Amino acid sequence: MRFKAFIYDEEGTSEVIGYLLVFMIITASIGIIMVFGIPTIDTARESLTFQKAENNFENIHTNIQDLSRGSTTGSGISEEILIGSGEGMVRVLPTSGEITIRKNNSNGDLDKVYNGSVGNINYQIGNQVIGIENGGFFSKNIDSDLSYISSNPRFTIFYENESDLFINLHIINLKGDEQGFDGERELTFHNEGFTIITESEGVANCKEISIEIESDFAYAWAGFFERELNESDINHLNLDENKEEVTINIVNSGDNVEDIKLNIYETKIYVD
Repeated sequence: MRFKAFIYDEEGTSEVIGYLLVFMIITASIGIIMVFGIPTIDTARESLTFQKAENNFENIHTNIQDLSRGSTTGSGISEEILIGSGEGMVRVLPTSGEITIRKNNSNGDLDKVYNGSVGNINYQIGNQVIGIENGGFFSKNIDSDLSYISSNPRFTIFYENESDLFINLHIINLKGDEQGFDGERELTFHNEGFTIITESEGVANCKEISIEIESDFAYAWAGFFERELNESDINHLNLDENKEEVTINIVNSGDNVEDIKLNIYETKIYVD
């Protein structure tokens, strides 16, 4: 009888251990899902929402570029921004970002020919940001100083002949009231006017220029100008960059002659 009692106790203990093991496995599985599964699901959902907003911003960027072409004033477009069910934030910042352009005068000093905020529209979810600024389309991670440009602004630099450097800068200036929102909102963009700041009219009008840009995407701006100028084989380039500002000094031949054809235009786009 004692032997049988011993067998009975052993079977009971095995069942208890089995229940405990099953309970531990279930508990561990729930823990793994909580630790790894939910963040993964959130990341995937965040990524899809970001991708949707990115596609939408690409359309807006294209429309702004089209709206700024030529000297047409008063034409307008409207674009509905869809960013999912209230996830992420869209910001319209008319006073964000600034550009200052200088060129040499007859005494060789650099005179300011343009200065103003250019504004931007950006979207952020988590630590990912995309933005439209001065005709360019940018992206960055807020945890890093690095930023990237996926569509260039309307800035063109090339040699028109063997000696004269052609620099065409079309500034797209976003105006309006500062606003921020999530969910869905319809924004309307109006061409408020086209201005010729300075125009070479086919004749070299300076020998040295300086471009200063203050921007959350300064690193991307520096990369853009570096690529443009390297492709033009500019030897006299001084590029100074930090977290939020980049300065580009350009001298063409350095022979103390005017050999740069500088054209600066501005289109004001009102956002409401």
